[in-house]
Amino acid sequence: MAGLKMTRRTAAVSAGVVAALVVAGGGAYAALSPKNSHPVIQTADTAVVAVRDVEEKIQTTGQVNPKKKTAVTASISSPVTALKVAVGDRVNPDQILAELDTTALQRSIELEAATKASAQATSSGQVATARQQYQHSQQMYSQGLSPEINNAVAAQAQAEAAVAAAERDFANKQNKRAEATTPTLVEQQHAVTAARDEQRDAAVALARANAAALYSVVMAEAATPDHPLDINSAEERLARADRGLADTQQSYQRALGDVDAELAESQIKVAEAHRQASEAALAVESARLSTLHDLDTQRVAMEEAENTANAAGLTNDVTARHAQQDLGKAQVRSPHGGVVTELAAVEGAPSEGPLMTVADDSQLIVRALVKEADVARIKAGDSVRFSTPATKDKKFTGTVVKVSPAAAGASGFTGAGAAAAGAGSGTPAGTSDGNQKVEFPVEIAVTGDRDGLMLGSTAKADIVVKQQSHALVVPREAVVDSGSGYEVTVLEPDGENFRVTKLPVTVVAQTDFDAAVAATELEEGTRVLTDPRKYEDKVGQVVSMQDAGK
Repeated sequence: MAGLKMTRRTAAVSAGVVAALVVAGGGAYAALSPKNSHPVIQTADTAVVAVRDVEEKIQTTGQVNPKKKTAVTASISSPVTALKVAVGDRVNPDQILAELDTTALQRSIELEAATKASAQATSSGQVATARQQYQHSQQMYSQGLSPEINNAVAAQAQAEAAVAAAERDFANKQNKRAEATTPTLVEQQHAVTAARDEQRDAAVALARANAAALYSVVMAEAATPDHPLDINSAEERLARADRGLADTQQSYQRALGDVDAELAESQIKVAEAHRQASEAALAVESARLSTLHDLDTQRVAMEEAENTANAAGLTNDVTARHAQQDLGKAQVRSPHGGVVTELAAVEGAPSEGPLMTVADDSQLIVRALVKEADVARIKAGDSVRFSTPATKDKKFTGTVVKVSPAAAGASGFTGAGAAAAGAGSGTPAGTSDGNQKVEFPVEIAVTGDRDGLMLGSTAKADIVVKQQSHALVVPREAVVDSGSGYEVTVLEPDGENFRVTKLPVTVVAQTDFDAAVAATELEEGTRVLTDPRKYEDKVGQVVSMQDAGK
């Protein structure tokens, strides 16, 4: 039939079409027909630019842990008599977790009480004796009843009486000779009297200085601004006084001898009487200082007895108080609220090491590991969504609170959280696989609803590192890195056809399948090529679009 015959030209065109189909292959091809001479692109090789919210996420696996957990130990070493909790029990702060045997503590308290009573009785007697001796000696001294002082005073009185008798005898003889009362001799007599007084005072001062050094007896009257309590100064003063007295007495006696030998002899007796009186006065001062020293020694002994008694009582009180405190520690209490996660204590066994572990689940942390390539994109404050096998599809929320600056092995990131994270990545926690994979610890604080979330659960988490609202979204494979930036290939309407054009874009976020881009010439509804390199040779050309199978 004439209608089915093809001309040579038609056959040639048909052969060309077949050849073009063979070269193009697949779902996209360029067809030539009398109606349309433009290359054809399959609709399946395009996508429409949409506007929606995009979240760029990093996936990881970790473990749900309490932010704080405490190993509970006993403060005293004693067998466990009763356990009040089991693993999984919820406890309150200060709740009794276990009780320890108090038999030994009770015995210690009773023994300490008996020891204290005995020590108090002994020390009280010692204090009473020392106080009585001190008070008696003090009373004897204040009332002038000290035998040692009184004997010395009596001897001094006798010496002073002898002085008075010798001076009366001398005065009687002096009055009988007018030559003995000349102004010169009277002046010499006064000088001798002053020298005797100075010698006596110097001897007493030296005695007081020696007492201060030997007995630590310091008395206000024993020192004056002119004569401080200094042994060297006191010795020098006494030496000067002795020399001065000897010189003045010798001069006076020679002058008297020139007047009357008997008068000079009488003055020698006066001098001897004064010497003995000076020694008697020194003996009185020595007796007084010795008595004061004895009194001070008894005072110190009394105070030491009181201090010893007080110290013994304080020591016993402290020991008893510590025993009572230890008795209170026989009840092992929870340091905070939470859940008992481990129990090592056994009734009847000694309370050694951690008895149990209490986890404070008021704040939960997901500890996870992220790949080295992803860690730089994560920061504190990033939002997180995660689920656990126990809660199925229920989503929980969290916030990144810490990104470790050290890799898992370097930071010592170990434990259950690291183990879970390592298991999720197929690599043991803190180690690297054959490709030297490095991972970094990340801590995620759980926020919002926690109903059903259990400690130790494995958490599959999505960390949102970027969020874009109302963004232009294209398939991820539609974006190509040209070397100078990212670009997409679009189909711009050209009548009933389309012109293939490249547009530069900025990638603001991306998922496993989509990319959120920003471009001034790109708008919602625009078609882009999903495999732009496949149509690289069509850029700038006008093409038509055709559904598959047509």
